[in-house]
Parts: sequence; C-alpha cells; structure tokens
Amino acid sequence: YPQIWFIECKTIKGNTFPFSNLSQYERLLGKKGIKGVRAGVIIWFYEKDTVIYAPIESIEQMKADGEVSLNCKKIVDKSYEKDYNITVVPSEKKRTYMDSDYTALLMNYPVENY
Repeated sequence: YPQIWFIECKTIKGNTFPFSNLSQYERLLGKKGIKGVRAGVIIWFYEKDTVIYAPIESIEQMKADGEVSLNCKKIVDKSYEKDYNITVVPSEKKRTYMDSDYTALLMNYPVENY
C-alpha cells in the first residue's frame, strides 16, 4: 500500500491477443476493486513493436461487449467503439527487445483514483 500491481506478462506474434491466452484471468479479477490494487496484463506484440497495458476491468468489459481478443491496430489507432482505458506503453526497439517506460502506467492510473 498505497499501490501494488498484479500483472500477467505476455508476448504474442501477430496483431491480436486472444483472451483465451490470458491464463490468470480469474485470479486477476479477484484483485479488482481492492483499494490500492491494480490488476491487468502487459502484452508485447513483438512483430508490431508495441507494448500495451490492459487493466483487468477493461478486459472484463471487452468480454461483456462480445470481444474475443485485443487487436493491436485498434488499440494504437484508438478505433474501438468504446474507450477501454488501454495504455500503449512508450517503448523503443533495441536490437531484439523493447526498452519500455512503465512510468506511463503511474501517470494513467494514479493512486488517488483507487
């Protein structure tokens, strides 16, 4: 406290991340609504050189809206019909891996909002 993050990290080839690949979904949902706790998934779309953070609440809402996956292009272009509060993590490609600035998460999900 005042904040703790529960994160599942994934790497995916291609443009979409199927929710069926989110193995900790139920456990992350169990952390939802606890003061000072943030739960979500960080996904590296390595062919697209993009890293995103999706709060578990956003994934839950997407599933309720009938979505079956996260689409990298829709996130970057902000073309989902609804705003799902998904953050593109500022990242720079090094030789093989990304150098990402996760302080963007602290800015987008401040302590006082929880």
